[in-house]
Amino acid sequence: AIARLTRCIEEMHKIVELSDDEFNEGLFERITSKIVVYPLNIIAVYLTAMKDPVIMQYETRGRGEAYTAVFTILSEEQFEELRKDMTKNELPMTEVRI
Repeated sequence: AIARLTRCIEEMHKIVELSDDEFNEGLFERITSKIVVYPLNIIAVYLTAMKDPVIMQYETRGRGEAYTAVFTILSEEQFEELRKDMTKNELPMTEVRI
């Protein structure tokens, strides 16, 4: 199990270090199997190499050239705690299969 996680982390590290020219839509489609969008600015990204999703909460700031998005990775416990604040009709808002 540790070896599999180590390989996943190594592959993710390679992807994160790609330049904008190297990261293309085809690569994104190969590594991503599904994205689920929840309320409270939360997304769950299912990667093909991992069983569990990477759950992130994002915050946006600024406008135009000063626009930035900041992503924070949530633990399963943090996510479950935030889900308590979501009503049943909000879960999930959008699901996109790649």
